[in-house]
Amino acid sequence: MLLRTKLLLPPLPPDLIARPQIVDTLNHALNRTLTLVSAPAGFGKTTGVCQWLQNSSRPAAWVSLDRDDSDFERFLHYLVAALQTIFPSFGAGAFRLFQEDQAPTLDEIATILCNDLLEIPGEFILVLDDYHLIQEQAVHHLLEKMIDYFPAHGHLVLISRADPLLPLTRWRGRGQLIELRAAELRFTTNEIAVYLRQACGLSAVTSKVVSELAHQTEGWITGLRLLAPTLSKNNALPAGYTWSNPHIWSYLVEEVLAFQPPAVQTFLLQTSILEWLCPSLCDAVLHDTAHSTASVNEQAEPSPVESQSRDILEALRRANLFVVVIDEAKNHYRYHPLFQGLLQQQLRASLTEDEIADLHRRAGEWLASADEIEPALSHLLTAGQVDRAVALVEESIQSLLAAEAYAKLDRWIDLLPEERVRRRPALLLARTWQQRYRFRPGAVIMQLKQTAALLDEGGVADPLIERTHRAQIDTLHSEYYYWLGDFDQSAVFAEQALT
Repeated sequence: MLLRTKLLLPPLPPDLIARPQIVDTLNHALNRTLTLVSAPAGFGKTTGVCQWLQNSSRPAAWVSLDRDDSDFERFLHYLVAALQTIFPSFGAGAFRLFQEDQAPTLDEIATILCNDLLEIPGEFILVLDDYHLIQEQAVHHLLEKMIDYFPAHGHLVLISRADPLLPLTRWRGRGQLIELRAAELRFTTNEIAVYLRQACGLSAVTSKVVSELAHQTEGWITGLRLLAPTLSKNNALPAGYTWSNPHIWSYLVEEVLAFQPPAVQTFLLQTSILEWLCPSLCDAVLHDTAHSTASVNEQAEPSPVESQSRDILEALRRANLFVVVIDEAKNHYRYHPLFQGLLQQQLRASLTEDEIADLHRRAGEWLASADEIEPALSHLLTAGQVDRAVALVEESIQSLLAAEAYAKLDRWIDLLPEERVRRRPALLLARTWQQRYRFRPGAVIMQLKQTAALLDEGGVADPLIERTHRAQIDTLHSEYYYWLGDFDQSAVFAEQALT
């Protein structure tokens, strides 16, 4: 027995706003065979297609698929039943094949269905919603055959959270395929403003709030819908709001995370500490291979484990699992910020502080080896690896000063604990050189006194390093007195610097 409600268009939500660009795109797709609407959960895929069909003059057959529809015969029954809503005699020949002594082949069934599609009078649309739930290869094979020979007066729409296991590249190359993805479905800043003012009744919402919501949700409509009630009566975000919305996280756990295999869940949680992801960085975080030879540009031959990370990242991308491509050539990705927030919460619930710190340590070491110093410092400091972070900055001082990268050096030193900076002559001297290049003689002489006092206290164990530091102090003193016009004193310090 068939559930007839699966053949009905889902009702449009009460907070619907007009999205003419989506309707226009779908209308323009009608001269192709197939439209694939593929995006993560909650991006308005089904709503967008329903909104389009409400304004279309073409009759449409609809199937809302579920996991049980992976069964081939069950899928076939629903497919035929949907098309019978617009052409009652459709599919009779296919079912007669099942009554014969010898079971029909997939190609025979596909041939009969394609012939029946030709008999449908006038233009029509067939929509298969939630196609990502179909796992049976026989269903994919049937659909592939049907799409290859789909009649010109018909159009097929697949709605899916993940790219289906179908030859999309072939159809794309033939010009048969139009795609709507998260980039096209996400709400623009203007649409967010319209949604809040018209659908949510927040008539006085400010452009600042709209911008904050746009930044955090990246146009994800379900995230926007769940965040909107948190706006206060004066149409502003509550003071100290941290975006830790339990409704969003519950939605993501139930609709996204719970369906992932354990290995993928582990990957997602442990790599959620990263601002961006690439295979070898994920490899280092997951498997403590911080000395991987692969660079940030991912040019090295991947190790077997790294290949697994590469495969998982590509699978996450195909599955539209809130993973955003940053640089396709370098295999760089990032997580959607709200999804990353959920993953980090789950990570804190599943690992100890020491275990999480170790993930940050691994990330920091890999990033340092890839010369990504600033993010490396952030991870190392989060891991409590202050000595390693200090050493990393000190190793970079000369190259940064030579490149006149003063702002960068400032940022890196400011990341370090101030009490540690005050105990490191190299860091104090780095600050002094920066003041010298900015022509601030008062600051220079003050920091020189601090550095000299620290050296006098035995702040450096290595005599050669201490001598180098004192030579720099004398050099800067020489310049200081030269600025003052005291050339004799300047010469004294210059001589000391050379001895």
